[in-house]
Amino acid sequence: MKYLRCLAMVITLLLFIQIDGISKNKKKDTTLKIEHRLNFEVGLFPSEGIEPSLGPNLGSWGGFGGWRTGNFEQPYSIDYHDHKDFTNFGLNYEMVVRERLSIKYGFRFALLKNKISTDDETWGSRVNKLYAIHKDVGYTYIKRRSFEMYAAVGIAGIYVHKQNNLNSNDSEMPEIPKDIGEDYMLNFQLSPICIRVGNDVAFIAELGYGHKGIINVGLSKNLN
Repeated sequence: MKYLRCLAMVITLLLFIQIDGISKNKKKDTTLKIEHRLNFEVGLFPSEGIEPSLGPNLGSWGGFGGWRTGNFEQPYSIDYHDHKDFTNFGLNYEMVVRERLSIKYGFRFALLKNKISTDDETWGSRVNKLYAIHKDVGYTYIKRRSFEMYAAVGIAGIYVHKQNNLNSNDSEMPEIPKDIGEDYMLNFQLSPICIRVGNDVAFIAELGYGHKGIINVGLSKNLN
């Protein structure tokens, strides 16, 4: 498992290396102006909370939850459909390197809590803390003075810490460990419909699927 973890981290670092920089032409384009933006975003329904219902094979290898390590056999069930306690937000730096091409580098944090149960008995909650670094590439297909519509695709390297918070000392409670451990995984984000409304300070909204969530909204500040 150590080799898998190292390989996952190396792949993630390679994917984050900037290979799509501005091309060096002999004739300088003096009209090209790189825009710099700072974005704060909040996501709803990230794939980490949804993917277990899709099946373990698809969850592990189809991108819905990414590449994982760890032992998932357990004598109890986790209610992954319970989203009453969750947090998912992030901060990223964006460069508009072409008129219609942008690149984002960011950090994201998510906190998910799910019920632990056996049959009809609830014993506590599973707490998942996710820390992610990600890179996104966006393409703007509609651009107006204060309105943009774009699509984005991204990849993230994620560290997950899991812990069971138990609320009962009942002797009939099954053997449930408190400290589950950690996971490393690669995940993606695919957002085909995104909008940015505003100029210096703008509202952004993205509709897609992945580690950021089905709906991702926030504020964008132009730093130029």
